[in-house]
Order: sequence, then C-alpha cells, then structure tokens
Amino acid sequence: SVENDVTEQYVSSWLKAFAPYVGRPLNEASKASAKPTGLPGTGSLLDDLYKNRKPWGSELKMPTFDGEAMIKDEDMQIEFLERMMDPGCALITNIGKPPGFGHTEAGIPMEEFVGKIIGRLNQHPVRATRFGVIHTQAKGELAGADYDHANPLSMHTDHSVYHGTPGYLQFMYQAQGSVFSKVCDGLAVANYMKEHHPEDYELLTTVQLTHSSRNCIYAKNGAYRRDASDADGASFELVHTHPVLTLDKDGLLEKVVQSETKRGISALPFDVYDRYM
Repeated sequence: SVENDVTEQYVSSWLKAFAPYVGRPLNEASKASAKPTGLPGTGSLLDDLYKNRKPWGSELKMPTFDGEAMIKDEDMQIEFLERMMDPGCALITNIGKPPGFGHTEAGIPMEEFVGKIIGRLNQHPVRATRFGVIHTQAKGELAGADYDHANPLSMHTDHSVYHGTPGYLQFMYQAQGSVFSKVCDGLAVANYMKEHHPEDYELLTTVQLTHSSRNCIYAKNGAYRRDASDADGASFELVHTHPVLTLDKDGLLEKVVQSETKRGISALPFDVYDRYM
C-alpha cells in the first residue's frame, strides 16, 4: 500500500562506486567490472592520501594548529587528521595548562583535548592513566631507561613491543618547561633504503625481528613505582615479531617498527644473521 511505501535517497557517486560490488550487471561491460568476492576490507576516507604521500626531510614546514580553535572547527579537525596522514606530524598549541604536575594530573589538558576532537585515548594495560609522564626531576630514570634523560634514546618508534602498533596517532604534550624533539619520516627512510641499498631493504621488509619488554615500572594501583613507596610491582610483558619495514598488500610502506632499547632475542636465519645485524 502507499502508506507503507519507503523512499530512500542516495548520493549518485556513492551508488556508482558501490554498484560493481552489489549491483546486477545489465550488460557485458558491467559484468567485467563486477567483483564476485565482495568489497574487501573496511576501507578508509584517507586511503588516497596514504597512497599519495610524499616523503620529506629537513625542508618540511610543520603544520601548526590552534587547539582552542580546533575544538570549535570541524573543518580544522578534518584538516588535522589529513595532515597526520601526510606529512604525518603536526604541532598544536593553546590546549591549556594542567592543574598540577603529578602523574595523574600532568596530561589532563591533552586527554581532554583529544577526547573532544577524536575520542578517548588508549588505556595502558597496567598504568592508571591514559597518558604517561616523562620528566627530568630526581628519580626519573627509576621508571626505566626510556625516562633517563642523562642517556637520551636514539630515534625509535614507540610501542614497538605491541602487536599491531605503532598506532595511528600519538600525542606528546609539553606540560612544563621546554623540550627539543626530533621527528623523521619513515617513508623517506624506506625510499632511500630501497633506492640506495636494495639488498638491505629486502632484509628489512622480509626478515622477522623481535622486540620484547618485561618490566615492573608501575605499582599494582597503576601509579609509577618510583612514586609509590614500598608498593608491589605489576609485572608487564609484551613480545612482537615483525619486519622493521612492514609493507601492505600493494607493496606500499605501512609502518616502521624499530627501537634499539626494546630489541629482544631474535630467531634470525643463520645465513642472514651477519648481514642483518
């Protein structure tokens, strides 16, 4: 009956893109473009940006955003996400000051800001907060080698021991003082290796390397043990085996996973061990 009729409206460009996967071919030309296995994967609006990324070096002009303005401007939020795909880094200013500098307070402005523009930060399995705290105060090195400013870390990718990471976004918030941070482009590094050192590139994209970590940095209540007197530690261990340069199904660089302080015992084949190490 007419009262039960339903009318739907769709954007024509979406229908055209979707048709080869779900539509009934009306002629031979249409049959040629039909996909019998269905639509693969989930896809992303950022796929085209990903496939057309341009490598960069010291000439990069860092994309910069005002945090307070971004909260109110959806177009700026979209621009930020696109810039985090290409070139892959950005500077955000004006997101507020923390209520204090303790391990439960220092990162609050960052956490609240990210929650407004993207969503909730990842929860660490052991730590009480969704952010970690790095400082140069006394006993900082007791939280582990990563926090020892007397012996700065070499260039690395964080969370190298987590399967499936590094993740898509990582935020670093300067709560107090100043800092000199360095970033580099993994795509530029991979392209350089592929062009100038093809045999080494082959090793980095195929040989399985292991990163691993076991620690008791945090107490069982989620606080840093350095700040929790006589607290029992919560043991935390992760192991991740992978190529340093991970490629996708099309041979494009998907991610770089490398951290010298987290590199563990690796079952490298005998005939490539010397060349690799």
